[in-house]
Amino acid sequence: MTVVSLESYKEQKEHTLERQVIGMLTYEEVAERASRYMASSLPGFTFRASFLEEFCIDIGVESYVIGAKMGSGHAIDTCEIKAFSEAFPTLAYLIIELQMLIISWVDPKRLRPAILRHGTQKYVEDWWMVGYRLGQKRNRMKL
Repeated sequence: MTVVSLESYKEQKEHTLERQVIGMLTYEEVAERASRYMASSLPGFTFRASFLEEFCIDIGVESYVIGAKMGSGHAIDTCEIKAFSEAFPTLAYLIIELQMLIISWVDPKRLRPAILRHGTQKYVEDWWMVGYRLGQKRNRMKL
């Protein structure tokens, strides 16, 4: 009797899900949301078309994909709050990573720390929620 590992199948399925959900995003949508959440904490800094915008987009998309994976992997009746509490350790890492990058690249005199903390947290949480709801919707459509 042969034992077959399903690890490669699982990775392939996860990669396919990532490609599909990322394909549903537009650059304009992600860039606009990054600008909306981050620009207010960086007065006098041109956020659009900057290296910080690209990094924010990367973090937003990563949060979105994490949410989509969780949404498609949870039962349909799973409470969003419960799912969010499971995801929070990972999201907290993304929030801190985004804050640290911005703090390290922007002149401290230009920063508004409280607004930056709030903006980065809401930005990451918002993208997670969008992805989670998409994952739940895709999960319902399978049934």
